[in-house]
Amino acid sequence: MNKAKYWIGTFLSYIRKDTFRVMITIVIGGFSLLIFAITFQILKNTTHYPERNRSYIFVKGKISKTELKKMTEILKERNIKIYRIITPEYKLRYLYGEKIPEELLKIVPLTIVADGGIGKRVFPAELQKYIEKISSVAPGESKIRKMAGMIRTFLIIFSITLIGGIIVITIFTIQLSFISHHEEIEILKLLGADSIFISVPLFLEGIFIGTGSGLLAVVFFILMKAAWQKYPANLISPDFATMGTTILLGIATGVISSFLSIVSRRHDETG
Repeated sequence: MNKAKYWIGTFLSYIRKDTFRVMITIVIGGFSLLIFAITFQILKNTTHYPERNRSYIFVKGKISKTELKKMTEILKERNIKIYRIITPEYKLRYLYGEKIPEELLKIVPLTIVADGGIGKRVFPAELQKYIEKISSVAPGESKIRKMAGMIRTFLIIFSITLIGGIIVITIFTIQLSFISHHEEIEILKLLGADSIFISVPLFLEGIFIGTGSGLLAVVFFILMKAAWQKYPANLISPDFATMGTTILLGIATGVISSFLSIVSRRHDETG
């Protein structure tokens, strides 16, 4: 109990003495973990894009609602799941807003997205005339897959590098704490304190920095979402899993940084 009181008291005194340096480290760590959290959320939200095992039925020109209903009924009769129907209006809205040229609506095909493996023979002859083609690959899908794979690889490498940077900065801060409290540490050694007893307050400092960075990153993330309501905020909208992962990662970086810093210091002293 006395040891715990001493460790907590010493840790709080270290924080008070090194407030500026610790706060700067927490802010840097917070921004770094914010970038990680955004990256993590984007990776999560794009994991299933584009869709696999789908049939894309491209329907030519203007098709009546009756004929479209017949097509969907045939698919349902054959226990083929329909995922969605993409209208020309939906495809063109992002380019033209609500004022879509009428002539374009006749050219851009309506698309039915359904289970994979559908051929034209599924439909009777009177409906086949409306079908431009049936493909297992969406337009430009292979390029999108390749580009998405490259972006995901870059984001993963970037995230790992970012975490490494946070650990290095935290180690540097703890090493500075060792130096600034050198006289106190030397007195404790003369009184017979072992290295573990001396290191615990500095270990707690690292955990404090990591936890503070994680919490600050989550606060930044929530404020950013609140301030930025439009797309692409939907792509990076924080969920509980991402926020929890960010906080846990902050704590983990603090623990790792403290451990590496203490081990490095011991090695220097024994060497």
